[in-house]
Amino acid sequence: MQLRVRAEQQTPEWKARYAVRSGVEGTVNEFAHVHGMRRYRYDRERCTCSTC
Repeated sequence: MQLRVRAEQQTPEWKARYAVRSGVEGTVNEFAHVHGMRRYRYDRERCTCSTC
């Protein structure tokens, strides 16, 4: 099964789909971390988790 998946990951179709996903994840990550959007979720309450 792993060999089949690795072979599929070499196809141009898979690479094109993954490029879109990668771009979206990068944009979401930038929005959340660079612009501080993870903090705004806890604006009215103090967050007690260690990731804030």
